[in-house]
Amino acid sequence: MKMPDCKRLDFFVVLLLLLLSNLQWLPAQDDHSNARLSQFVRIGTIDISIDGSVDRKAQVYQSSQPRAFLIRSPQLDEVIVLQLQGNSVSSIASQHLTVGTDQAQLASDYTLKDEGQFEVSRTAVGFTFDGHDLKMQAKQDLLGFISSQDIRDFDVLWGERQAEYEAETEALQRVRSYSRGKGVEVVTYFGSWCPHCQKKVPEMMKIEEVLSDSDIAFRYYGIPRPPAFGQDPEAIEKKLESVPTTVVLQDGEEVGRLTRDDWNEPEESLAKLLAGL
Repeated sequence: MKMPDCKRLDFFVVLLLLLLSNLQWLPAQDDHSNARLSQFVRIGTIDISIDGSVDRKAQVYQSSQPRAFLIRSPQLDEVIVLQLQGNSVSSIASQHLTVGTDQAQLASDYTLKDEGQFEVSRTAVGFTFDGHDLKMQAKQDLLGFISSQDIRDFDVLWGERQAEYEAETEALQRVRSYSRGKGVEVVTYFGSWCPHCQKKVPEMMKIEEVLSDSDIAFRYYGIPRPPAFGQDPEAIEKKLESVPTTVVLQDGEEVGRLTRDDWNEPEESLAKLLAGL
């Protein structure tokens, strides 16, 4: 079996896993330790716990130059910055941060306030801030058959991307028409650890939302990350070569699938596939 499209795990997830394993090796990169923090990209594969409870509303962002994490939470008055250089913990006033769905931008005149250092155990990165005990750890992967609600519960970012996606109305009308009374089931295989899936699967979730009154049954299946990807029973049975992959069934028999470039316009790809039924 070929490796999935998401064969390269998100750098910072790998880095966090290395930290949690108490490994000292880091990939060789250019030295940006003296660079100013600026652009951060949001990630949904990290849990933040505050005083022992997972904060479902916390948001985590990453920067690669220099290597850093940024943490926002309604429970905290300021924004936290963790820099891998020196294991440093700092805070920054929230007014210095401009936030979008997938990115955060620091103002050029920001000032960091030293809050100490974080510690690394085998299961988490831990530190204290403003009297609270915080931990950062990799989320458990979503596995097996699940619903779109399970995905939204896993991380609100998927739901936010679902809400933002504007599916093409005419293509959706064709999907609705072509599938009427034909026993169509749409199963999307994905990895919650896969950056491409994190962006594209919410688009299928939006298609499901718009077509909630149609005859189509939508399901989702979480695939484990490599190397377990190749041993997953569903991945073997369906001969999956990449994720995300959507398998379309009619009365339980596969009639086609969406892979790779089909995800550029998933509703149009789905309409073209169903047109042949």
